[in-house]
Amino acid sequence: MEQQKLSAAIQRVTSQRSQLILNEPFFGVLSLKLKVRERKDIGTACTDGVNMDFNSDFVEKQSDMQLQGLIAHEVMHNVLHHMTRRQQRLHSKWNVACDHAINPMLLDSGFILPEGGLCDYQYKDMSAEQIYELLPDEAGDSLCPWGQVHDAPTELDEATGAGDIDVDWDLAVQQAAQIAKAAGKLPGSMERLIDHLEKSRIDFRQYLWPFFTGNNKDDFSWRKPNRAYISEDEYFPSMYNESPGTYVIGMDTSGSTANQIHKFLSEIVAIHQDVRPERLVFIQCDTQVDETRIVDVTADEELSMEILNVGGGGGTLFQPVFDWVKDNYIEPEGMIFFTDLCPSDEYPPEPAYPVLWVSTEADAEAPFGKTTYLLH
Repeated sequence: MEQQKLSAAIQRVTSQRSQLILNEPFFGVLSLKLKVRERKDIGTACTDGVNMDFNSDFVEKQSDMQLQGLIAHEVMHNVLHHMTRRQQRLHSKWNVACDHAINPMLLDSGFILPEGGLCDYQYKDMSAEQIYELLPDEAGDSLCPWGQVHDAPTELDEATGAGDIDVDWDLAVQQAAQIAKAAGKLPGSMERLIDHLEKSRIDFRQYLWPFFTGNNKDDFSWRKPNRAYISEDEYFPSMYNESPGTYVIGMDTSGSTANQIHKFLSEIVAIHQDVRPERLVFIQCDTQVDETRIVDVTADEELSMEILNVGGGGGTLFQPVFDWVKDNYIEPEGMIFFTDLCPSDEYPPEPAYPVLWVSTEADAEAPFGKTTYLLH
């Protein structure tokens, strides 16, 4: 009898997944990436990027439309990479934040969700990370009513064909969106979300390196004659490449950026070693510039993570960094600002030099300059 009950639960989930393919192909097609499993050790449902697990008793209590909403909910956890973005955050509180990020989108798309779902519209259009910071600490004391997200498996089964699980899901999202769009059934909210995700998931290094090398100046110089013609007693100028000038590296050292700053700085160190800008000025700032941590490096000097001595914590203000540059009469070729783009106050006026923002938040964009993203 129990086995029949389990089988009936799986059959219902599979049947409603088929209905999703017809009614909401974006969600239905993506749900096919997940292996449906029945588990008695969970209370409702969960996903980890590879599996979609259900408790048969919980499935039995849901209407067909609620089951479709539940499947779409689990799919969205993976679309947004919630299974790989938790880092050191509390698991239960992270689940609460993720549900608040997902459920408004699903309700706006016309889905019916199981009863008791978390949905506070004050968090609409925020990322799970932003919501997590706003939630009270006690928000994680109790589990989500249903539909949890678990961390992705550390070692994926070769049979899944998955290598990098985030990249794998990104490709699947693009394909599912094309299928749904061709059928005229891609919800407008999902189309906007996908456009944003495609923009935000471009590797920040694709913008970072050209920001330096794009300002290099190729020219001819008589100081170093072209050696190819010296043996013929003819002197022609040689081509030389002028090193990039002065760049300012602004670093938001508030607590929310701590997990990503070393990845960002390791790339800056590599650029210094390879491109050799004339001068790099590192400015650490939370709500004020930390004068004790200013690092000024020329092209001839070596740069390492130890020299940079990252510290800080607290809130985020951008204005002090721009003020410090002005007050110290620095005229940079450009500024690269690493931040979560969640300032405690307004943005400063746009400066005369270009600014490249490297954001740790997918749902943020600066009002000037170019915004790129470092998410994982």
